[in-house]
Amino acid sequence: MGRRSPCDKVYIIMCTSPDGPLTTSVLSVFAALQDANEECLRQARAAGVELTRESSTSGPETDTIGPVEPVRWDTLDGVSCWVEAFDVIPQRIQPSVLQ
Repeated sequence: MGRRSPCDKVYIIMCTSPDGPLTTSVLSVFAALQDANEECLRQARAAGVELTRESSTSGPETDTIGPVEPVRWDTLDGVSCWVEAFDVIPQRIQPSVLQ
């Protein structure tokens, strides 16, 4: 098993809906930005949202040719879906000392 870097990222797809009280739901979590962006765009197509661009930027990532910024889309009726990046910092659990 490979050694993990001290700080990894996860990319979370979040969505709000204007139905009822304003709530934000987590739809999916991904390890790669490109996968999260693709799923966010798939959600838009499934909802019938007309997209003006299929990616948020034209620049490549360091190891793949894909978008480098998280995607977001909004509709006029108040539905929003976006990708947010979060750092995951593992913390060691210290063994308890029983006396």
